[in-house]
Amino acid sequence: MGGAGRTVTAKQILFGARELVHEGWCQGVDARDARGQRCAPWNRDARRWSVLGALVASEGEDPDVRAHSSASVAELGHAVALLAEAAGTRTLQAWNDEPGRTRDEVLVAFDRALALLLR
Repeated sequence: MGGAGRTVTAKQILFGARELVHEGWCQGVDARDARGQRCAPWNRDARRWSVLGALVASEGEDPDVRAHSSASVAELGHAVALLAEAAGTRTLQAWNDEPGRTRDEVLVAFDRALALLLR
């Protein structure tokens, strides 16, 4: 995970988010703790993440977006755009929360996004 003061690349964000989703995935909220309660994606107690929650958590540990450089925000935007293209959606949150969606489908979308980035 990144931290304030250094730029995290879209590749790092996608890899980090994929690892978080592999560890635990959720729908309906950005993140859940071990008890299944909603929490911030960057919270140390988070154990399951939505697609967007995982992307945000992988971008950095500081929830204050003002602490991030414009380059970091641009890299996060690039990661979001690649994942949306890979998933074939314009709205990642709705795609993530679609009934019947599986973690395996989400992981495949991350793999496709990484392939798009590395082409």
